[in-house]
Amino acid sequence: MVALVVALVATGPAPAAVAQVGPPENGGSGGLVVSPPENGAIAAARAEAVRLEREVARLDTEVEVLAEANAAAQARLDEVIQAAHRQQAALERSELALAATRETFAGDVRDLYARGPLAPLALLLGARDTHELALAGGVAGRVLERDRQAVALTGLAAGTVRTRVAELEATQAEAVTLRRRLAGQAAAIGERLDRRRAVLATARAEVHALVQAEWARREAVRRALVAAAALRARGFGLGAFADAPAPSPTAAAAVRAALDQVGKPYRWGATGPEAFDCSGLVRWAYAQAGLALPRTSRALWWAGRPVDVGGLRPGDLVFWASDPTDPATIHHVGIYVGQALMVHAPHTGALVRVDPLRPDGYAGATRPAGGTEAGRGAA
Repeated sequence: MVALVVALVATGPAPAAVAQVGPPENGGSGGLVVSPPENGAIAAARAEAVRLEREVARLDTEVEVLAEANAAAQARLDEVIQAAHRQQAALERSELALAATRETFAGDVRDLYARGPLAPLALLLGARDTHELALAGGVAGRVLERDRQAVALTGLAAGTVRTRVAELEATQAEAVTLRRRLAGQAAAIGERLDRRRAVLATARAEVHALVQAEWARREAVRRALVAAAALRARGFGLGAFADAPAPSPTAAAAVRAALDQVGKPYRWGATGPEAFDCSGLVRWAYAQAGLALPRTSRALWWAGRPVDVGGLRPGDLVFWASDPTDPATIHHVGIYVGQALMVHAPHTGALVRVDPLRPDGYAGATRPAGGTEAGRGAA
C-alpha cells in the first residue's frame, strides 16, 4: 500500500530541470515543470509563476485553517444557543416555583395575622393540665415549624432563581463572544480571498498563462490517474475506485454519497448539499449513511480509531495538518475511496473531486466509530 500511495501521489516524473511546489488545485506535491530558459525574460516569468503559485497555495491553506476554526465556533454557538433555550425554560419554571412558594408563605402570614402573633403562646398559657399543655405544645410546634419551612422554601426558591439567572447570563455572554469571534474569522477569510483574487488578477499575462497551463497539466494528470483507477476497480469487481471492500455498509454508503457530490463547488462553511467545505462534505456523506459525525476536521479526528496507511479501506477519513504530529493543527479531511485516492472538497475555486493522497502534511487516518464495531479507544 505504501508503494501504491507514493506512485499515485506523484503527478508525473520530474525531469532534470524541475522546480516543484504544492499546487493550488491538488494541494499536493506536484510542481511546475521548469524547462531550461530560452532567455532571461522567460526565466523571470517562470520564477514569478512559481512564486505566485506558492502564494495562492499559502492563502488557500490559511483560508482552510480559518474556515475550520469558524466551523468549530459556529458549532459551539449552536450548542450555546440550545443551552440558553434550556436555561431560559428552567428559569421560567424556577420563577413559577418561587411565586408559588411566596404565595404559600403569604398565606401563612395572613393566618398568623388572623390568629394573632401570640396565638401559640396563648395556647400554652391557657393549658389547665399536663395533657392540655402537651397538646398545646404540639400545635405550637407545628405552627412554628410550618412557618420556618415556608421561610426556608422561599429562600431556596429565590436562590434557585438567582442561580438560573447567573447561568443564563454567562451563556448569553459566551454567545456574544462567539458571535464576535465568528465575525472576526469571516472578515479574515474574506481578506485572504480578496488577496488571492488580487494575486491572480495582477499577475502579468505571461505569468498568468504559465500558471494556468501548469494547472491544466496537473488536472489532465489527475483525470488520467482517476480514470485508470476506475478501470482497475472494475477489474477487482468492486465499486467506484475500491481495491478492497469497505469495512461496513455504513462506510460504503458514505463513499457513494460523497462520490455523488463530485463536481459541486467548495465554499467555506458550507455543509451541503449545494456546496461543501472539507469537513462539511464528510459529515454530510456519513449523515446520508445514517451516522452522525462532528462538524470540524479536528473533531472528526477523534470520532474514530486510528488506521495505518497500509490498512486504509474505503470510507476511512484521511487528514492533513500544519504539523502532522499535532492533531490540534489539522485543517483538512477527505474520505478514502481506495487505490490511494480520496474524495474531498479541496479549496476555494475548486470542485469536489477525487484526488491522489498527498504526503505533505499527512497526519493520519481514522475509521469512524459507528462505521465499524470499534471506537478510537478500542484495541
